[in-house]
Amino acid sequence: MWWNKRLILSLMFSLFCLSNCGEKLFSKKFLSIGTVVEIKVVEKDKEKAWKAIAAACKEIKRLSALMNNYDEKSEISLINQSKGQGIKVSEEILEVVSRAIEFSKLTHGAFDITISPVFKCWSFNKENPKLPLMEKILEAKKKVGSQNIKIDLKKKEIILEKGTSLDLGGIAKGYIVKKACDKLREMGITKGLINAGGNIQVIGSNIRMPWKVGIQDPRNKNKIKKIIKITDKGVATSGDYEKYFILNGQRYHHILDPETGYPAKECISVTIIAKDAFLADILSTGIFVLGPDKGLALVKKLNDIECYLITSKKEYASFRFNDYLR
Repeated sequence: MWWNKRLILSLMFSLFCLSNCGEKLFSKKFLSIGTVVEIKVVEKDKEKAWKAIAAACKEIKRLSALMNNYDEKSEISLINQSKGQGIKVSEEILEVVSRAIEFSKLTHGAFDITISPVFKCWSFNKENPKLPLMEKILEAKKKVGSQNIKIDLKKKEIILEKGTSLDLGGIAKGYIVKKACDKLREMGITKGLINAGGNIQVIGSNIRMPWKVGIQDPRNKNKIKKIIKITDKGVATSGDYEKYFILNGQRYHHILDPETGYPAKECISVTIIAKDAFLADILSTGIFVLGPDKGLALVKKLNDIECYLITSKKEYASFRFNDYLR
């Protein structure tokens, strides 16, 4: 279930209205993308605010329908059912899959949307989970790898090798949040926030101050580890505590390492601050799998990316992460 993947981020906001500037905070919550989505807009004009929120809601629902694994008629489902045949897709699906291939290469396969055959070997959603047989994992791994995806840009088609299927769990929510924020901007909004299950992007600031986002303690859901202040940024966190089971004292979580077919071992939480939620979503998963050494080395090579990473023994932060704590 790719929609369920991440830690809960707490958001703290100022009052609905600041009388001396006339700005008000308008907010709407609804269910989509398999989670609770919240849209917040800071605006003087009530009608403009609600029109923008309605447009963003419509965009979220439209994109969610394209990428819904549980709707057999969605584009992503049609691709997964294609059995090696080319499937004509929308510009949005082309963009998502193309960027996924790009970041699979950048992370040396740590981020891989073809992980679905391996994920299906695991029983994270069952009442009595058990470890998959090694033989099944090895067989499923043969179907994993971005080289199994072919894109024909002229025909706008995606072709998968037989047996390969796509899981957009590490990319779809971030992409949808980004596109919905783009829609808010198109509607003239200069201050706003969208949060979809912890995938967050903000436009401008809150009323007279940056937006504040709390990063949850991965071992205590009632505790906040850090509070960051952001303006015009995206934030995403990947953690080992959203979907997991414990067997014989060992935690098995849903963020799988494509190389081994088993849960990634070193990290328990990774938070990324990036220019948008799309990039933050991808990198939080990829760096979680890479681990602290390789993950932070990658962050150093990228522009305008900050990382806060937690293992069972230590906390790590990229060079300028602490700037967001002030």
